[in-house]
Amino acid sequence: MINKTLNYKRDPNLNNEELIKEAKLTNNKELRDKIINNNIPFVKSLADRWYKRGVREEFDDLLGMGMVALMKAYNTYDTNKNIKFTSYLGKVVWKEFMAHSRYKSMKCRSKFSSISFNETLHKSKGTDEEKLLAEVISNDSHLDYLTVEDEMFNTHLVKQMDALLAKKERVVADKYFFEGKSISEIGVELGVSRQAAHQAFQRTIKRLKPIYTNWEVV
Repeated sequence: MINKTLNYKRDPNLNNEELIKEAKLTNNKELRDKIINNNIPFVKSLADRWYKRGVREEFDDLLGMGMVALMKAYNTYDTNKNIKFTSYLGKVVWKEFMAHSRYKSMKCRSKFSSISFNETLHKSKGTDEEKLLAEVISNDSHLDYLTVEDEMFNTHLVKQMDALLAKKERVVADKYFFEGKSISEIGVELGVSRQAAHQAFQRTIKRLKPIYTNWEVV
């Protein structure tokens, strides 16, 4: 289970852009995993910031969304565009949180949330993660592309879910990805414990991981 005790340390000297280009050109899975693991602390920072805003989400659920978004960001990142990977990753994760919040009918607009988030950053201590977070909200130039890509990916995801998932796993995936339900809510609806729901979710993610890591916009 993904949780707050994950102890990955970010190497600030790692060049995401160059390594992603190399990993994709050579199909190097070890290098891909190195990049993903190096960016987990940033994803945790995003999840932690969102959690501290008092949202009605458990941290594990937010981190689960963030990890899925991290795999998706790696896979869809265009190395030919003049955009830092951390900026792109932050937008993908942030957009995932916002989409989930809209579904849950939270009374906050994207603009207001960005402003609140920005104000929180100015009160922070200025760590490496905080500086990266500040970059995330600095410009939205690639969000239009991301929206179009989301629609294409979701169509592809549905087809692959039909092919790869068992019946129970498909139910979990539908509720999590398309209905915006939390792990706890899924457990209640399925009549199982939160731990059992988490285990089903982890099996689902494991089966779907190749989709996120091999998806390309064509």
